Amino acid sequence: MRIVSLLPSATEIVYALGLEDQLVGVARECDYPPSVRDLPKVTRTLIPTDASSGLIDHLVRERLGTNQALCRRGCRPPSAWRDRSLTCSGCPQR
Repeated sequence: MRIVSLLPSATEIVYALGLEDQLVGVARECDYPPSVRDLPKVTRTLIPTDASSGLIDHLVRERLGTNQALCRRGCRPPSAWRDRSLTCSGCPQR
C-alpha cells in the first residue's frame, strides 16, 4: 500500500502506526517527524504564507464559510499514489 497524507496529524499517525515506509507524499505543512521533510510535497496553500495570523484566521474562516478549499494539490499525483489518501474537509479530493 502507498499512502499520501494531506494532513500533518495524519502523517504523525502513519508514523505512530509504523507505516512510514508506505508514506510516499505529504502536504507542504507536514514537518514532523523530521524525516517527512524529505518526502515529495503534493499540495500548495491558497492562503498567503506571509500573512499575519489575524489575516490567516480571516481568510480560513471566509474560505470555509463559502465551502472553498484551503489548499490545492501542487502536482498531478502519479497513479501509484492513489492507493490511500489521508485528508481533511478543507482539502480537494481530486
